[in-house]
Amino acid sequence: MSTVSEHYKSLLSEHYLWMVGLPFEEKVAEQRALIDDILARSPGAATKRGLAIDLGAGPGFQTLALAELEFSPVLAIDTSAALLNQLQTRAAQYQIEAKLADLTDFQNDSDSRRANLIVCMGDTLTYLPSKEAVSTLFAAVARRLSQDGIFIITYRDLTTLLSDTDRFILFAVRKARS
Repeated sequence: MSTVSEHYKSLLSEHYLWMVGLPFEEKVAEQRALIDDILARSPGAATKRGLAIDLGAGPGFQTLALAELEFSPVLAIDTSAALLNQLQTRAAQYQIEAKLADLTDFQNDSDSRRANLIVCMGDTLTYLPSKEAVSTLFAAVARRLSQDGIFIITYRDLTTLLSDTDRFILFAVRKARS
């Protein structure tokens, strides 16, 4: 069985943009509107910018949306060099740091900067190997969030066959003050 990285390298990265079903710019606009709506419903978050982290950034739909929403810098983490290269070709005017790394290494990252916003969207979570890996990731996210930081996560519900936007469950968590 191949790893997620191998699967992207041998198959998915070449077809990723085609599989999304929308032109790149439309997908970025869709994600920008979604993130902006979530922030608008989170007291204090709409004005708090700064570092944002995109876990499983792929070609950068959410990364560019975050940059357009004036988060800076934006750290984009993904295991696919090909997809990160696609992101970098579109990211010239923004302060975006692309990092080739496995999502499960996020908690071991030596970067100690606190993020005001962390996103993990699309199918990213479903690539983690176990429930324990998901819990470990969530704990790492909590450690990296700034005071009042926000974690936005989406994933597909694979228990039933859904269509259109019903294919996604939106879940956002706000870190409480300690």
